[in-house]
Amino acid sequence: MVFAVFARKRAKWAFLAGMACYGLDGLLSLLIGDWVGVAVHAFALFLIFGGYAALTKLEQIPSASPAP
Repeated sequence: MVFAVFARKRAKWAFLAGMACYGLDGLLSLLIGDWVGVAVHAFALFLIFGGYAALTKLEQIPSASPAP
């Protein structure tokens, strides 16, 4: 939840930290053999990375910068 708040404020670190934490959680699913959990984690990581990539592209647009 905390990562989502900062991600909405366009903080790249929130996306990266969220992906790291969720990836570690996905590894736990892998270790216990929960293949459905692994698939859900992989899909969610794919979507989070898509958000990170979109933020990177958005920052390249000069008028898209958030107001201070």
